[in-house]
Amino acid sequence: MGTVVISTAGLGTRLGTKTQFRNKSLLSLNCKPIIAHQIEKFDPDQHILILLGYLGDQVKECIKTIFPKRNITFKTIKNYKGRGSGLTQTLLEAKESIKNNFIFLACDTLVKEKIVFRKENWLGISEVTQSSNYRTVLTDKLNNIIEIEEKNKEKKSSLAYIGLCEVFDYEGFWKSFE
Repeated sequence: MGTVVISTAGLGTRLGTKTQFRNKSLLSLNCKPIIAHQIEKFDPDQHILILLGYLGDQVKECIKTIFPKRNITFKTIKNYKGRGSGLTQTLLEAKESIKNNFIFLACDTLVKEKIVFRKENWLGISEVTQSSNYRTVLTDKLNNIIEIEEKNKEKKSSLAYIGLCEVFDYEGFWKSFE
């Protein structure tokens, strides 16, 4: 079984004052932090690695309180704000903690279904009407991804990447990622 990696390092600035004093993964949905909803999508014995940054102590304390018996570890990301920060930097800082295949989940991604390892590389996508704010993907007739389009660029696709994927070929991923 692989590792689930949930990134909560970022500042959440697009949410304005809602994240001024709170990590965005702790925003509430139905009286429960978003990150708690995410953790519940995985089997109870699943190893979960949470990448901390902005107000990371809040996240750690909350998770340890809600899930005291779950197999959850934490990695503090040093460069989570300012020049050179971002998801790429966060993952590179966490590389030594991710030694096998993994499911990546952004801390603001919610899905209805249980999330399971499929033992293949895949991306979670959803059809959107306004695609400029999202990374989108172009697919071939067999639904293989042939291109990933960056945010705020002219788009050919309305299939948005939702911040959920499995990296089964993790060695190839790290090689190309770096």
